Amino acid sequence: MSILAGIDIGTNTVRLLIAEVKDKYNFKEIRSERRITRLGEGLIENRRLMPSAEERTIFVLKEFWEILKGYPVEALTAVATSAVREAENGREFVERIKVETDFDVEVISGDEEAKRTFLGVVAGLNNKNSSLLIMDIGGGSTEFIVSNNAVVLSSISTGLGVVKLTEKFAKSDPVTDRELKGLRNAIEKEIKGLKDSLNSASEATFVGTA
Repeated sequence: MSILAGIDIGTNTVRLLIAEVKDKYNFKEIRSERRITRLGEGLIENRRLMPSAEERTIFVLKEFWEILKGYPVEALTAVATSAVREAENGREFVERIKVETDFDVEVISGDEEAKRTFLGVVAGLNNKNSSLLIMDIGGGSTEFIVSNNAVVLSSISTGLGVVKLTEKFAKSDPVTDRELKGLRNAIEKEIKGLKDSLNSASEATFVGTA
């Protein structure tokens, strides 16, 4: 058994997991934390991470650093996803994280995000060897993965993220009928061709995560 930790710096949420790991499909959670920092706020309009969003995220990462000191963690992986990989100043933010928290952050692609999502999902399922269609809804992207016998057959990463869609379409509170129609049309357009691209999805068990 090994004590391992993972940090996920998402477009909307930053997560920490500390776990006792036996193998890639067997682990026992020791502690998990989740903080909404909305790192991707303003990204669509400005194409950059906003200073206030960076500050919120750095604050949480410093908090996680202090939490980690209380556990005998043997190895740590920290990743950043959609917001950081798309922002013009994403690399600068990763460098800032290193300076202020000492975390080495890997910016992963949409395909790699889908792969790691798959491993995380099937670890928690009893029927991991059946045919699965997994949908992971994130703040900046949504991944669709089809698997069979715990092997990925196909995966697609889309630009459908809750932060992106909210900032682009939901200008009112409550949302107007016109805004809701635009949101639905954008989602339908994006996913229209997914069925033909995902192998055997029609016979799979649907699993959603976010």
